[in-house]
Amino acid sequence: MGVNRKNEPKPGGGLAWREPILASLVCCLSLAYLFHSFLLSRGDSITGDLGDARFCMVILEHWWAVCHGLASPRDPNFLSPAQDVLGYSVTLFLYTPIYLPLRLLHLDTYVAFELTLMAIRTLGFAFTYLMIRRTFRLSVAPSLLGACLFTVANISFPSANHAQLLNFMFVPLQVILIGGYLGKGSRNSLAAAGFLTGAMMFTDVYEVFFEVLMALALIPVWTAVEWSADRDSLVRRLQDWSRHSARDILSAAPFFLIWLLPFFAVYYPVFERTGGRPYAEVFSYMRDWREILNPGPDNWLWGRSLGKWFQGWVPPVGEGSFGITPLMAFVAALSTMVSLLRLGPRRSADREPPDWRPRAIAILGLASGALYIVSVHFGIHSLWWVIYYVVPGAKGLRVPGRVNILLVLNASVLCALTLAWLLARRPAHWMRWAATMLALCLIVEQVNTQQVSGISRSSELRYFARLASPPPGCQRFYVIDPRLSEAPYVGQMDAMVLARRLNIATVNGYSGSDAPGWDLYYFDGGYQNRVARYLLANNIWDGTCTADLERGRWIPFGQSSAELASHIPDGGKAEMVFTANGNGRLFEASGWSSPEPIGTWTDGPEARLVVSGLSPARGLLTMRATALGFFAKSHTDVSVKVSVNGHEVTVWALRVTDKSPERVAEAPPAFLGPPVTTISFDIDDPRSPLELGVSADSRKLGMLLVKLSLIQQQ
Repeated sequence: MGVNRKNEPKPGGGLAWREPILASLVCCLSLAYLFHSFLLSRGDSITGDLGDARFCMVILEHWWAVCHGLASPRDPNFLSPAQDVLGYSVTLFLYTPIYLPLRLLHLDTYVAFELTLMAIRTLGFAFTYLMIRRTFRLSVAPSLLGACLFTVANISFPSANHAQLLNFMFVPLQVILIGGYLGKGSRNSLAAAGFLTGAMMFTDVYEVFFEVLMALALIPVWTAVEWSADRDSLVRRLQDWSRHSARDILSAAPFFLIWLLPFFAVYYPVFERTGGRPYAEVFSYMRDWREILNPGPDNWLWGRSLGKWFQGWVPPVGEGSFGITPLMAFVAALSTMVSLLRLGPRRSADREPPDWRPRAIAILGLASGALYIVSVHFGIHSLWWVIYYVVPGAKGLRVPGRVNILLVLNASVLCALTLAWLLARRPAHWMRWAATMLALCLIVEQVNTQQVSGISRSSELRYFARLASPPPGCQRFYVIDPRLSEAPYVGQMDAMVLARRLNIATVNGYSGSDAPGWDLYYFDGGYQNRVARYLLANNIWDGTCTADLERGRWIPFGQSSAELASHIPDGGKAEMVFTANGNGRLFEASGWSSPEPIGTWTDGPEARLVVSGLSPARGLLTMRATALGFFAKSHTDVSVKVSVNGHEVTVWALRVTDKSPERVAEAPPAFLGPPVTTISFDIDDPRSPLELGVSADSRKLGMLLVKLSLIQQQ
């Protein structure tokens, strides 16, 4: 952008051989600090918790399975039988060039995952250092400060559970490549930047989306600053850019667009079905504007004061709550304001070109401030509302506060620029000491005592080793009796890990979205009955088995059916009430509308109930129902075929002239379970009130079931 760096120290010289050694030393110290638990435990303590971190492991293992021909790229084997499940969350595709070779070396999932995190952190340090050193042309000390600050930033700890956010580590490489094009006109650099941006977007869309917003903020700020300094020079540069750069961008565009095919193949089916995330959900994850200085309660320097104060002041909303550490924010803000005061038109009498640092600091500081303002809420209002409804793709994001990681990178660069500014032109001895102390204080305030290694590799391996191969004929499974029942996501993740280890599908799962009709998250009293409804609704009853996590055993589905909420006691009698306050929902499998004060309507051509505990040994099953049909002037009778486990037992003719709503059906013992008995009601001609001109109700109604009594006695 026309920056004159005549006065900058050139890389090389006397530091040529010492620079890589010094940079490597600082990088190793940063990694030792971040991964000390893993190193001290000899590879047993893994970064993250039993939820999101293991989710990332499952996704990486999914790509390992894809490479071996054991899985379809878009369909991880959880939330079965839903399709396009990969599009519910992140793909982590950019991590696979590191993770897959580690697995080829026969490292297990946990070690390969941790080493992948370490490798990406190493790349992040290197890219940040090279970005500041080469693109911004700063000396070694400020470059090391910026790279160290971004690598060990305080925000790395509260966001450690979300390994997908390490995608931000590739942002400095993008800047290097774009800088290579702007500084040297390298089309190869521009093409590589486009390719990397597409790969990052396919890996996790958050980073690229925030970069787009950052660019939208940078362009007008840069234009205004350059206009105030030298409008004629700005106009000439823009004219040159319009003549040359447009053609270069078009030639580099295919390298980015090549990633749109897999991106839309994975994410568009899910977005089309869900329409994105509701704004109310996004707003609930949004930070209060005052949280820019919230370091979190575990920050070593500020946690006992500011961190706990923020906790009592503003309700936290996860990793998006944490901002920039106070001193870093102060340096970034103060340097931005001072730089703004130094801006002004260039005088033709000046012999030396003006210092470019104040302009760079002002531009980056103002753009970062604008990005922060749109990502937070002020009471019940937020500028993110405009982003949500105007910018394409915004409805797919849940946590705007994750932009803080990009802002920490910007703040790290601002601190490096500020340090370089202070050390420029042979400063006084006291200024060097002040700059050194400032750098040390910036690093010290990043120290965080939060324990982020919440996974024990040895414990995990022992836990899953208890469940060997599933029984023959088991095509999919669901889990019961998980550990930590108060944290349902742990049990869901256990099922996903087990499914990937054994290469067998599970109906359980945990992701950014839920599959259609899936309501199996909570392991409460009605869990197994909801499983039964889900299996029946998706026609996957046959071939499903159960993994008993507490006892470490596999069991056929029927052996655990006594725990179903729809279980019939040994007496062989049960009464189901389908009014709003009744127990009918416990028995419903599919084809039912929501219960109403008078009963529950069938919705569609078939409705099913599932009951466990009925045994052929007890004899004949008698069903007594209170049922009415849906009638209108041109629709006066409804025919309902009643079947038990697929065997027709009777047909109920519901007529508008009926004097009694009571109906009876009997099923011989041979038609009954175990493990469960399915009672089906096939409606001959379901009609909606809308098509009959009765109301705007579009449900296909057939039978209103009020009560159903089951009696089975020897």
